[in-house]
Amino acid sequence: MKILRVANVPDNRTGGVARVMYETGDRLAAMGHQVDYLFSSAIRRGRSRLAGRFLVPWRISRLIAETNRKQGPYDVVEIHEPLSLWCALRQRWSRRYPAVAALSHGLEQRGHSANLAYRRLKRQPISMRNRFSPLTVVWQAVLGLRFSSAVLCLNEEDRAHLLAGGVPDGRIHVIPNGTDEIFLRVGEAAVDPARAGHFLFLATWLERKGILDLVPAIIEIFNRRPACRLTVAGCQVDADVVRGAFPAELRDRIEVIPKIDSDEELIAIYRRHQILLLPSVFEGMPLVMLEAAAMKMAVITTPRCGMRDFIHDGVNGLLIPPGAPEQLAAAMLRLVDDPALADRLGEAAHRSAREWTWDRTALALLAAYEGAIRNRRGTPNA
Repeated sequence: MKILRVANVPDNRTGGVARVMYETGDRLAAMGHQVDYLFSSAIRRGRSRLAGRFLVPWRISRLIAETNRKQGPYDVVEIHEPLSLWCALRQRWSRRYPAVAALSHGLEQRGHSANLAYRRLKRQPISMRNRFSPLTVVWQAVLGLRFSSAVLCLNEEDRAHLLAGGVPDGRIHVIPNGTDEIFLRVGEAAVDPARAGHFLFLATWLERKGILDLVPAIIEIFNRRPACRLTVAGCQVDADVVRGAFPAELRDRIEVIPKIDSDEELIAIYRRHQILLLPSVFEGMPLVMLEAAAMKMAVITTPRCGMRDFIHDGVNGLLIPPGAPEQLAAAMLRLVDDPALADRLGEAAHRSAREWTWDRTALALLAAYEGAIRNRRGTPNA
């Protein structure tokens, strides 16, 4: 099979969407399939951000047609949900265009609704920009999913939303992310007792990641348990921005690592922390949760999206509602005061992570591509 994978993100094997693409792409290539990529470096942007939201998807559809003509023909093109509309339409107009599989890392429509609901819950102002600007992407994403030959999502909540929105069940494929073997191997080693009471927040410093809950919960824990420490890693902002959210007297207990450059650095960060904090409002299937689980960390997260698919409350982690910093603090305190419980949850999370491999993900992805090709044969002009 000849596969073209497209996302408007940097070509970066060490993080984000591109990392997921390479993890599965390498395995598909090892099975004998040809896997090519188009990243942001190949995509012309609009002169303004707003214009780019409309022009970039159109330009990508043309770029795919050109790439398909010069390097193809491809059997299937996998494209990130916000960019999928024009590609999905082109496959219906032209029999030469490859079958389109739209991949969502968390449905744009659900994400927009979740962010607005969270801001209301936290009594944050909702500007016209907050309310309407994302809709320029949302409506294109909704139509792109509707017209694609296959829809690939990361969790069961997204699947249920797609079904309710009229996408046929036969075109929906739930393909969760996986865990790299290196994290599982390192996680087999005995844990360091010195990591007890050390919390890790490994995410971009954004509201959607739950920072409005994280900050008050950390303040409460730090005031009640002076030995506790927090690391904020991969936040993509200056350390002063993160520390500035906390009282001055607590800031020396917070380590900030804005950017992580390698798996070795990432593994070292996981190894010295006992508890992962993931109070996200909305996600797809967060890699950090699976990697931390593989490293035997106890995970505290919300019962949303892919977290709900992986974490079973009190079995391999703890679930707390989004927007409830007092419950987040209570869960943190529970594990700090009972490190044996934290270790048991970490052991159970490690066992769960062993079933969530990239090999399994790649096989599911291949089945979805085959489904996209079959479905395309039933579209007009196919």
